[in-house]
Amino acid sequence: MENFLANAKVLIVDDFAGFRETIKGMLSRIKITNIDQASNGYDALKLCSDNAYQIIFCDYNLGNGPDGQQILEELHQRAIIPRGTIFFMVTAETTKAQVIGAIEYRPDSYLTKPFTGEQLEKRLKRLVIKNISLRPIFDMISTGDLYNALRVCDDIKHTTPKVKFSCLRIKSELYEETNKPHLALEIYNEVIEEQPLLWALMGVGRNLYEQGEYEKALKYFIDILKTFPRQVNTLDWIAKCQHALNETEKAETTLLEAVDISPKSLMRQASLGKLAHSLKHHDIAHQAFTLALHEGNYSCMLKPQHFIHFYENTRDYAKTLKSTEKSNLMAQTDSVFKKMEWKYKDDPSAMAPNLSTVAKIYAEEGLSDRAARMLSKLQTALEHEECILTSDDSDIINCNLQTLVHDEKTSKYVAGISTKLEQFQEELKQIPKTSSTSAPIIETLPPDSLFSDSDLLMVAKKVNKEGLELVEKNKHVLALGKFREAIKMAPENVSFALNAAHVILMTPSLCNLPNLILEARQYLEKSDYSDENSIRRQRYKDLLDKLNNAQS
Repeated sequence: MENFLANAKVLIVDDFAGFRETIKGMLSRIKITNIDQASNGYDALKLCSDNAYQIIFCDYNLGNGPDGQQILEELHQRAIIPRGTIFFMVTAETTKAQVIGAIEYRPDSYLTKPFTGEQLEKRLKRLVIKNISLRPIFDMISTGDLYNALRVCDDIKHTTPKVKFSCLRIKSELYEETNKPHLALEIYNEVIEEQPLLWALMGVGRNLYEQGEYEKALKYFIDILKTFPRQVNTLDWIAKCQHALNETEKAETTLLEAVDISPKSLMRQASLGKLAHSLKHHDIAHQAFTLALHEGNYSCMLKPQHFIHFYENTRDYAKTLKSTEKSNLMAQTDSVFKKMEWKYKDDPSAMAPNLSTVAKIYAEEGLSDRAARMLSKLQTALEHEECILTSDDSDIINCNLQTLVHDEKTSKYVAGISTKLEQFQEELKQIPKTSSTSAPIIETLPPDSLFSDSDLLMVAKKVNKEGLELVEKNKHVLALGKFREAIKMAPENVSFALNAAHVILMTPSLCNLPNLILEARQYLEKSDYSDENSIRRQRYKDLLDKLNNAQS
């Protein structure tokens, strides 16, 4: 353990320099000296992307920017830190919403200020001992050797009984991740027979739900809640079961209880908003979507669809309000649009369906100038070379155009947009269905003589988008395969090359492999930018810095 502590690289994140120095002093007394510091969430995420930390101390409240919960959320979602990194959440507050919100993302420990050096040392050493025991498993997982990771789980649970349940939990998670829920279920039942741990009970409930046994799953989750009250994750699953059983009013009540306990979850607020909107409870939906977008200011979980849901409810909500209330709602819509436009200014694919939805709202409210302005922006987005629409995106835009209230100002844009949309839809029809396996799509394409360059580029764009979706799902190795396929079809496309370099350099388990580092360098060499005004220039420079650090 002493060797681990002496070699550990540590990050302290707190907006108060004095407290960072206090923790640094506590750590120095147990021979930890390799310490970096960050005063805000942005710097913390950048440091974590550039360094492999074994231990992180992160304050919950960090002023402007991501808070501790959102940092931990992003570190996990983007796989910035590998399994085994010890994460301490630190806070001076003990409100239930804050504590529960932080615990949802499973920090290894929760420290409440003030605490002593002895308390920190005791907590840290206990976690380090556990970490050292599980390290062989983490190492296997980081290299993608899941078969041997499972084998080592069995070995360690027998040789080190104190971490038996940790080994079983990791093993069940690996089975879930590799789509073997029946094997995960065996582990859950094995654990419950010995000790009814919450994670194993939840695993059984999820399995019942996934098998379509909604009534059994609902009863099971309700029983869990009796034993472990006020567990928001359990309430989420109860609401899912109720919704699946068409008990939507009950599901809404359950989610209202959940957001009351833990209001900072963007995804929970968004779920409540969609459910309330379906029930025409537009006031509840409006509040939920507003809170979701607020929490999304600094959250990696915020997606373009969250803005669309807000706008769709706004359109229906406006019809129920009096003129003054409606004016306030339109002013809020303007504010939300500005936030959306800033966030996705370089992503025409995300902008397009949102622009069509906002245009429809303004047109229905008689705000013709604003509607025309949105349609003009939509036309520009659709004409952008990097605009790639899914069939769902295309359907949203098409539906909004067909039901848009036309006048002289908006009509001049609608025809051109409709023509461009028809081209997109026709191109989507021409794209061959891609396999869910990792086999290269290039092998399924028709001969070059039958497949034009423009058609091939459309297929490549589709595959590239599948890669981006896999990155969102934290499946970086599969995403890299998709980007490679896209590059084979369109070797001169800079975006595909940047995406491939990005997934290699930003994934801890990949950026340590020499052959992949060489591959990333080749992608960046073909993406060199001399144009300082290019929107990709800064991304290229950041990746090049990351590459140079990896090779140093």
